[in-house]
Amino acid sequence: MYGCRSVRDGALRLVDAEAGQKCAKTERAVKWNGDSRRTFVVRRSAYNGATDLSAGPATLMSVMPPRIAEGTWLLTARIPATYSDPGAKITCTAQGAMGSYGYAGTFEDTDSLTVTPGADNVLELQTIAMTTRDFDTDELVPITVRCSGTAPPDGNAMIGEYQIALVPVPSPELTE
Repeated sequence: MYGCRSVRDGALRLVDAEAGQKCAKTERAVKWNGDSRRTFVVRRSAYNGATDLSAGPATLMSVMPPRIAEGTWLLTARIPATYSDPGAKITCTAQGAMGSYGYAGTFEDTDSLTVTPGADNVLELQTIAMTTRDFDTDELVPITVRCSGTAPPDGNAMIGEYQIALVPVPSPELTE
C-alpha cells in the first residue's frame, strides 16, 4: 500500500502507485512495508462446560495465545455459546499491556451475551493489541482471552469451538 500525507495538516490519502498516481508537491509519500511477522491462530473444540452456575460466575476458559513479538497486532476472537441454557450469561474479555517500552497502559475489549433460543449466540472481540516488554524483567507481556458465565438455577453455560487470531499490523514509513 502506498499513500500521501499532507505536510500542512497531516491528512492521509491512498494512491495507486502501480497505476502511476503520485503525491503532490505538498505531500510526503508513505508506504507500509510488508511485515515478516506471521499470523497466529488458536482454535479449540468444545472447550468447557459448567453446571449449576447460579451461585456465581465461573471461568469457562482462559487462554494465553503464543507469545508474540513486540509490535502492533489486530486481535480477533469468535466464541460461540453452545449447549447453554436460555438465560445463561457469558462474558469474554481480551486484555494485555500496550504502549512503549515498560508499561504505558493496557488494552481491553469485552463482549457479553445472554443466551437466547434461536439467536446467533456468538461473542466477538476485536481490538488493537500492542505488546510490550516488562521494564523489570524484560519479558514480553502476555495477552489473555478469558470467558466467564452464569446460568439460571440448575442451568448450564458452555462455549464451543472458538477461534482467536493475532494478525500483525504493518507500520507506515515516511519516504522522501
